[in-house]
Amino acid sequence: MKRYLIAGLVLLIFLTAGAPSLFAQGRDRSALNGREASLRDLNLSEEQSNAIRRIKATYMKKILQLKSDAVGKQHEFKELIGDPTASEETIRGKGREIEAINSQIMREAIEYELSVRKILTPEQVRIWSRIDSSPPIRRSSGR
Repeated sequence: MKRYLIAGLVLLIFLTAGAPSLFAQGRDRSALNGREASLRDLNLSEEQSNAIRRIKATYMKKILQLKSDAVGKQHEFKELIGDPTASEETIRGKGREIEAINSQIMREAIEYELSVRKILTPEQVRIWSRIDSSPPIRRSSGR
């Protein structure tokens, strides 16, 4: 039974640590900056550029807060794993909290993409999707 618990916990740590690489600050920035680089190729109007900058600022603020929360929860999780008196339910609960934050990060990434998409003309959307066809979900899958 202990072997299964340990194997399950190791798997949980692996999945929560590596699942959304949006946790990796550099990777998140490069994914977002890659999308921005492709946006520059669209001949955006000044109004479109300003709107996208505002969206990015809002998105990054939310993501940074979520990342901060996730780091704290991951630290708490590691502490629980090392505490022989911690119950399985407490450890699983902390894992669920981390999972919820990871899901929220993915939702925010999707919302960013959808918000930017609303600002673009239909032709710009088509071009943008061809320039960088991998949405943040795929880009963040651990590559």
